[in-house]
This record gives sequence, C-alpha cells and structure tokens, in this order.
Amino acid sequence: MKLLITFIFLVGGFSAYAQVIVTEGPSISSSAVTVPKNYFQLETNFGFRGNNADPNFYSYNLNFPSVLLRYGMSEKIEFRLFGTNVIRHNPTGVKTYRISSVGLGAKYSLLNQPEGKTQMAIIGDINVFNQDSPFFGGALTYALSHSFHERHSVGFNAGLGHDMMKSFGVYNGTTSIKSSIIYNFKVKDELTIFAEFFSASSNWITKSFGIEQLSVPFETSFGFDIGVQHLIREHIQLDFSAGSSHDFNSYFTSVGFNILLNSKKK
Repeated sequence: MKLLITFIFLVGGFSAYAQVIVTEGPSISSSAVTVPKNYFQLETNFGFRGNNADPNFYSYNLNFPSVLLRYGMSEKIEFRLFGTNVIRHNPTGVKTYRISSVGLGAKYSLLNQPEGKTQMAIIGDINVFNQDSPFFGGALTYALSHSFHERHSVGFNAGLGHDMMKSFGVYNGTTSIKSSIIYNFKVKDELTIFAEFFSASSNWITKSFGIEQLSVPFETSFGFDIGVQHLIREHIQLDFSAGSSHDFNSYFTSVGFNILLNSKKK
C-alpha cells in the first residue's frame, strides 16, 4: 500500500491531460473499448509474481516485459499481437528464461453507446508458441463496462480458455473459466484508481495415446488487486497494480508503460 501511495504522489506532479487512451492493463479485466481506427497502441508490463504456499518451496516469476500491440482496423474491430518473457525461479534455486507465450487475436465491439455510458466487446486470443513444449491454446472473453457517473465506472469479464501440450503421444490439456469485476474511480482527468476481484476455475486432463491417464476436477481460486493509471501525456500512460490470492499464498505487482500512436499522422 505504501508503494501505491508513493506512486500516486510521484506521478501527480505531471501536467493534466484528458483521458484518450484505454488500456487492457494493469487490471486482470480487459476493457470493452477498441483502439480507434488507424491507431496503434503499445502496452508493456513489467511484473513480479511470488508463491509462498509452502515456506520450504518458495518460487517466483519475473515478466520483463509482457507486450500487447493493438491496432484499430475499423471503429469496431482491433487486431492484437502479444508475447510474454519470463524468468522463473524454482524451489531448488534454479533460474530459467523462457518466452512463455506468443499469440494473436482480435476484439470486436458489440455495443458502444454515443454517450459512452455502456460498452460491450468480445475478445478472441490464440497462443501459437511456447518455448517449453509443443503448445496451442486460446481464450474467448466477454467484456462489459458501464459509466454511471463522470467519475465512476464498473467493468465485468467472463471468459473460457483451453491450453494443450502434446509430445510423444502424451496430451496434457487445461480448461479454465475466468471472471472478474472492477470498480474505477477517476480522481481527476488524468488520474484513475481501481479495485478488482477475480476468480478462476480450471481442470487438468492427461492422455497417453488417446487413453485418459489422469483427470483433475475443476478447482477454483479467488484474488483481488488495486492499482492506479496516470496519463502523463495526451497519448502516454503509466500504471501500477498490486494484488494477492484470497489466501495470500501468491501475490503480484506490475508496472506498465503504454502509448497510443496514429498510423496516418505525418
């Protein structure tokens, strides 16, 4: 909390700008807003995630960075390209560097009211590369946001995903169901803070040459996070978030840099 307050204080000294950039991060929830037509939006995130469920087997991941590139193909459709680089520190003290995922996707706006009160969108992402093993996965997410006051807004996500890895006749698959709800408060035009609650349910299936060997039923986890977004220039935003699982066995922080660029501007 002290780190969050310090971040707000530091960025508060920048000049004021009206909000023109809407990012996917640093929250878990994706926005229901597409990037404007002919605009590129680059979102980068540097994060830390620790797991201390067992004091004798502490592990953590460092993301440096996670990258999401979005392009507005029309007023309703955006193209997406993303990737994540990870340093993993396992309980034995071994550190490994991995490109954990590379993928592409699209977002389609279902509803965008002229007054900007309510937005709805569908987001489809496909993971096409994982450095650890032959890998393929994808997710479909429904995103909703509503502004009920010029300073207050809420958002909701519901998504279904499936990841699979196959090697030498052995198939491992994970199905996940995720949801989140977020509350945003605009302190001033260029400064927004948020609080968020999220959940995830997933199962695991292992098959060998088509015969099921192991099936783990759905297990559900919950978490929460808080964060801040600050517009330091008309099309440049900094952000910060911190959160934890409901049992505090895992926790995470992230710092992001985001920029919106007009591809047609000369």
